[in-house]
Amino acid sequence: MQQVVSFPGLGLEFHLSNIAFHIASKPIYWYGILIMCGVILAVVYASRRCSAFGIKQDDMYDCVLFAVPLGIVCARIYYVIFEWEQYKNDLSEVFAIWHGGLAIYGGILGGILTGLFCVPELCWSSAAGDACLAAGGQWGGLFYTGDPSLFIAQIVGILITIAFVAIAGIVLSLIVKAIFKGNLRVTDEDEALGLDVAAHGESSYPAFIGLD
Repeated sequence: MQQVVSFPGLGLEFHLSNIAFHIASKPIYWYGILIMCGVILAVVYASRRCSAFGIKQDDMYDCVLFAVPLGIVCARIYYVIFEWEQYKNDLSEVFAIWHGGLAIYGGILGGILTGLFCVPELCWSSAAGDACLAAGGQWGGLFYTGDPSLFIAQIVGILITIAFVAIAGIVLSLIVKAIFKGNLRVTDEDEALGLDVAAHGESSYPAFIGLD
């Protein structure tokens, strides 16, 4: 399937296939490849930096083995809940994530729930965890330990990620604008309609609950 990637203000339009290749008749989408590249780069960077925060590499890898699948599951659950009409007559489609339907809000919610409900036995040690324990606190979910340290750490991590993505997006947008000497703004009508619909002819979150 051909997708149109357009930058109306810059006068640019690209017609691209959203499928990179097939494995046993299953399409592998560019979107999924880019997400996995991001995950791999994050793991590589974290593995090189974890010692600076008093975290063992093995513990970090254990965390990744839990965090990535749980992030996908939470993102899927969120999407399915708000698109239940699409799945109620065919429950097998709930598990067909290759057909699309992962919402970032679900991943964020999963991170928050970890800070609330993670049992202490599953919380690997870190410099923050050791400092919490040394101060007489408990390193685990708020509802298990009564100590908000892990919950706060999860919130801070989420906010830092959002800030990084926002700043990087702004910087890249300004670079594109400077190179092509155009206008990044779309019309008021297209902005009100939503860029997914106006520019790409599709909706990322059809349920629309005021967050997308």
